[in-house]
Amino acid sequence: MSAKYRITITGLKPGGDENAARANLARLLKAPAEKIDRLLASVPVVIKKNVERELGEKYMQALLQAGVLVEIKPEGLELSLEPTEEKKSEESPQFACPQCGVAVQEEGKCAACLESTPSVQQDAAADKMARRSERNEQLKRSAIGLLISWIKGNIWKAAIVFILIPFFGGNLLLSSVFYTRDQHLVYQTLPVRTICVEDPGATYAMRTTAEQQLLKFFFDDFTYQERKQLLNQWNNVICRAVYEMELGNIGDETITANLEFATPHFVTGSKNPRFIVYQYFRDLSSSTPREQDPLVKQENGRVRLENIYPNTLVSLKFGGWVEGQDAAQDWPGTLAGINVDEGVVEVGNPLATAFGRLLTLFF
Repeated sequence: MSAKYRITITGLKPGGDENAARANLARLLKAPAEKIDRLLASVPVVIKKNVERELGEKYMQALLQAGVLVEIKPEGLELSLEPTEEKKSEESPQFACPQCGVAVQEEGKCAACLESTPSVQQDAAADKMARRSERNEQLKRSAIGLLISWIKGNIWKAAIVFILIPFFGGNLLLSSVFYTRDQHLVYQTLPVRTICVEDPGATYAMRTTAEQQLLKFFFDDFTYQERKQLLNQWNNVICRAVYEMELGNIGDETITANLEFATPHFVTGSKNPRFIVYQYFRDLSSSTPREQDPLVKQENGRVRLENIYPNTLVSLKFGGWVEGQDAAQDWPGTLAGINVDEGVVEVGNPLATAFGRLLTLFF
């Protein structure tokens, strides 16, 4: 048979917040403050008897976290077979009456209120206290616990965010929803597309509009000798990689942005060797039209967008010839750098974050 133990409250932790400890103990035992005062005035007080060591340690840990000093001792360690009354009063732990808080030497009748001293109620309270403390500690350490704590303190923000998530999903930039700077640029890169045309020498009229446009670029960019050499090298298939990105000013002040692109994988011709980025401008929100379009400057793979006014969405698009369907380099290697003269740059969906910008009026 395994050893049994008893749990005894011996007082409050020295040097701690006594008021907080009393409040914690009152909450755990579900007793008013005056009863807790009487209980602590009668320590040591046994709150649990005949428990296993593991369960006893859980009780002790819960009470210690509440700021209460606790002892756990094996049952039946009295060495004196016939202790005196004085020794009993000094060494025997007392039991607290749950009705009035007065301590009694034995379980039974309380002289103060003539009520029974049901240790069953104390046992149940201690069990519940230990389980609750253990659950709370586990929850606090988990990511779910942190999320629940945030939701409890920000119920309106949480409600709006959960409404928006089905519409914008991962593109919703939460940091921009709750905190937007005066100069705040948000950008996203779209998936790289590669358009290919087989047998460019075939009948032009039989081509789709996109294929006709691609063939026009091919003839504009390369001389006859260059086209002949490339078609032989590329097995009579021409491919052009297309890159697109969007930038939005969701702040309240004008921004100037600098971008640098790395395109060593592009094949250029002698007829049109320049790297050209095409730009389009529109409003992020129709409710607040932009003042005017930014000024664009390009030179050797660098693009400078001057005076991006608030609520402006900039779409950039460029392309280049590549050798084969899989030769296009992805964005991380193509966008060599992006920064602003003043303010911050953040990755996200400009349209989603612009809508989130409006939500800051409610927070």
